[in-house]
Amino acid sequence: MREPWRDNGGHRFGRGANESGGAGPAMKIDIGKLSEALAADPDVTDYDFWRALQRIDDELFRIERDGRAIPMRMLQQRSIIKRARQKRSPGAMES
Repeated sequence: MREPWRDNGGHRFGRGANESGGAGPAMKIDIGKLSEALAADPDVTDYDFWRALQRIDDELFRIERDGRAIPMRMLQQRSIIKRARQKRSPGAMES
């Protein structure tokens, strides 16, 4: 039986797991700064943004279907990519 305070790898999460209250080391991510840098990168194409979002959404669907915990890092990555795509092409996320 799966213990509700452990993820699939057996790691603790939630209150008291570490000083930050999460499963891993405390790490502050500036989503706005990262998305601006990604949007300004000429090596990343609009197709790269679209493909990355599709892959993340597909993986999130599989995780949810299997009843596993969704990793916060994956949600942060999706947010960064969505914001970068929006900054580069303001009408890109409307469809």
